[in-house]
Amino acid sequence: MVERFLEQQPAICATLLSPEVRKGQSDLCTLNETDVSNAEDANMTGTIGDSPMIHAIKNAITTDLLKRYNGEAEKKILHTASALDPRFKGLPFLTVEERLEIYRGVTEEAASLENERTLRRT
Repeated sequence: MVERFLEQQPAICATLLSPEVRKGQSDLCTLNETDVSNAEDANMTGTIGDSPMIHAIKNAITTDLLKRYNGEAEKKILHTASALDPRFKGLPFLTVEERLEIYRGVTEEAASLENERTLRRT
């Protein structure tokens, strides 16, 4: 999400500075240069040169994500959603076996839905 924001940051800033957007708004909050720089430094892999703030951010994000997405049911839902998203459908973050299992599940679900639709027509 942070990477996507940084990619789109110039367009976001230009939009927020646009008179049409600012119409009726006296104070629009935006990130300052330090905030953007910190966001650029904050990737999930720890590096030796991390500042204390970046180190704390990485630890907080990792701890939070481990609490939220550690169950098998959550992982299956997220992996299935990723398989259906054209940007991630290759599932490069999974092993070959895990990838095949997710694709098999998606295929079975699609076939089941098609069978239900066919039965309703008759």
